[in-house]
Amino acid sequence: MKSKTKRILALLCAVVMVATTFFGNWYTKQAEAETSSEEAQQPDQSFNKITFIDFGIDDNTYNYNGDVVVEGSTSETLNKTVFSGDILLSGSKGFQIMYGGKANTWDGLRIALQDDGNMNLLWTKIGVSDLFIKQITPANVGMTEFVNHTFNLTISTELVDADGNGVDDIKIGVWFNNVLYQNDYIIVTDRGEELGNRFGVYCGMEGSSVTLKNNYWLPQWDITFSNFGIDNNTYNYNGDVVVEGSTSEAL
Repeated sequence: MKSKTKRILALLCAVVMVATTFFGNWYTKQAEAETSSEEAQQPDQSFNKITFIDFGIDDNTYNYNGDVVVEGSTSETLNKTVFSGDILLSGSKGFQIMYGGKANTWDGLRIALQDDGNMNLLWTKIGVSDLFIKQITPANVGMTEFVNHTFNLTISTELVDADGNGVDDIKIGVWFNNVLYQNDYIIVTDRGEELGNRFGVYCGMEGSSVTLKNNYWLPQWDITFSNFGIDNNTYNYNGDVVVEGSTSEAL
C-alpha cells in the first residue's frame, strides 16, 4: 500500500512539474510578445517642429575652442515643441549637449558623454546640484557608439502638472535615431519655470568637433493613411485594388 501511495505521489509531482514548465514558458512567451508589441512612443504631432536653424545655428562643423563651441536661442518658448537635428561628435570624449537653458546655456537638459561611452541625462541649473535623470548606453538605442557616427537627436518638451500640485513639471522625450529610451518620457518635477529657449554644444577635448545638420524628423507626420480616409485595418485579396483613398488637398 505504501509503495502504491509513493508511486501516485511521484506521478502527481511529475504532472505538476510538467504543467509548471509548460505554463511558465507560455507565460514568459506571452509577456515577451506583449512587450515586443508595445507601440513605440512618438512625439506629439501637434507640437511645433524646430531644428538648429530655429536657434540661429547653421549647418556646419564647430571645432574645439576650450568652451561651448556653438550656441543659440529661439525667439519663442520650447513648451510644446519637438526639436530634431543630425549630430556628429568627432572625437573620443568630453562632449556635452545642452538644451532648454533659460539664464545660461549650461542650464536645462544636459546630455553628457561619459568616459565609458555612455550618455548621462541630467537637469541642471547653475548654482544648484545637478539632477541625475538616467544613463543611456549606445546599445539601449540601437547604436554601436555615440561618437564618430552621425545620429539624429530628437527632443520634445512640454509643461505639465504631472503630480497635480499646481506647479509646472517638464515632460521630456529624448530619441536617438528615432528610438525613445525605454519607450518612456522623463518628468522633471516642479522645475517648469526653469525651461528656457537655449541650445549649445561643448567639446571638451582638443582636436574634437561637432557637426550639426538641420533635419526635421518624421516628415510622415504631415500626411499618413488617415489623410487618405483609410483606417488601420487588414485588407484582403478581392481580385482588385483592396484599399484606396484620396486627400482633400494636393500632395
